Amino acid sequence: MEYLVYLNQLLEASSNEDVAVKMSKYMRNHFEFYGINAPQRTEIVKQFLEQNGLPKPENLSEILQEMWQKPQREWQYIALDIFQKVIKKSKNDFLDLAESLIIQKSWWDSIDTIAPCIVGEMLLYLPKKLEEITEKWAFSDNFWLNRTAIIFQLHYKTKTNTELLTKYIKKNMYNNEFFIRKAIGWALRQYARVDKEFVKKFVKENENLSNLSKREALKHIGK
Repeated sequence: MEYLVYLNQLLEASSNEDVAVKMSKYMRNHFEFYGINAPQRTEIVKQFLEQNGLPKPENLSEILQEMWQKPQREWQYIALDIFQKVIKKSKNDFLDLAESLIIQKSWWDSIDTIAPCIVGEMLLYLPKKLEEITEKWAFSDNFWLNRTAIIFQLHYKTKTNTELLTKYIKKNMYNNEFFIRKAIGWALRQYARVDKEFVKKFVKENENLSNLSKREALKHIGK
């Protein structure tokens, strides 16, 4: 689409085949890359938005879905950069769009931005939808949605709903999937910055937590 023409030009002009091979290898060859690192990508986004501006909220879904279909992973990274900027400005409900992006081209790099920085941000200004949407995801058959439900509160600090955190961890703690076990440990480790006694007690009382989850949860506070 016309909105993305200039961005395509910037990305093509900045491609680096040698770096692209290394980046793809790091991501277990799940995706192609242009070979553009994070600082370069930030500059590209800045240059692109200076000329094109942010998309209007009513056009966001179409634009991001188009970007999500591009083979090079940088397109998805920039889509998420734009997504974050739009929700901070518009405060609109894009939860359906977020869910769509979670279950397409799913990998930890996209989920770990969408969950705390996009879903988490939206649910702070859409509190009536918080439990409804995250419970649906926590009990989904899609483990990337499960992971999102577990870690969407990473930035909430004292606003963390520990009742939901507990519920979603207990629902998923028997899952053998590495990314779920890691998410559980990460969520608990992050909340330990606010209430380490809660985390220590939780780990002690839930002996069926995986060793990975326990280790991550107690990483900075001891047993």
